[in-house]
Amino acid sequence: MKNILVTICLLLFNMPGIASASSKWLEKNQELIEGTMKCKITDQIIIEVKDGQPKRYSHYTKYAKIGDSLILNYSSTGEKIKIILKHPKEDYIDTELGLKRQPLFFKRHKITRIKFENVKDVADGIFTRRMNWSNNKIDFSMMSSLFVGNIYLVMDRYYKSDWSGIFTSVHLGGTQTITLDCRHSSDKVEEIFDRYKLYSDKFRYRD
Repeated sequence: MKNILVTICLLLFNMPGIASASSKWLEKNQELIEGTMKCKITDQIIIEVKDGQPKRYSHYTKYAKIGDSLILNYSSTGEKIKIILKHPKEDYIDTELGLKRQPLFFKRHKITRIKFENVKDVADGIFTRRMNWSNNKIDFSMMSSLFVGNIYLVMDRYYKSDWSGIFTSVHLGGTQTITLDCRHSSDKVEEIFDRYKLYSDKFRYRD
């Protein structure tokens, strides 16, 4: 049964009408849309375990500390979206993801979020990056099959162009959690959401 469904999906994606709709959308959406937030670190907790004993820090020496600012850049071109979270001395996130879509077989649902994904098989294992995008919430995750380290970022709009955020990095022997209060200098979240919401009436995004 599974093989039959896969075959149907492949046939649908290669139908001239669907391919044409996809091509037309891509032609119209090659323009770069780019937004930027400046995020103040409101708190930071680093916990490590060495020889069975916990150690807790407020920051790594010579790296970002409470009161410092991070920059969150995001951009969209065609079916790709890129997100960067950085400090002058460290990049926390720097990755590009592709649009994840599902063929429409049944009842059309209201689109509340757009899904992106990037899966890479490298020497250190399989890295899976996923992101959900909506007008008022962005959540990103990067997970490794060999547990080299997992990363999570959750952003919530709390007032107009102001967002709160939590960044978490989990690695062998420790965790790092940073809370953020962010202000847009260029707010393009809704514009990017609207771009993908209109991708094609032949597809829907799975909630």
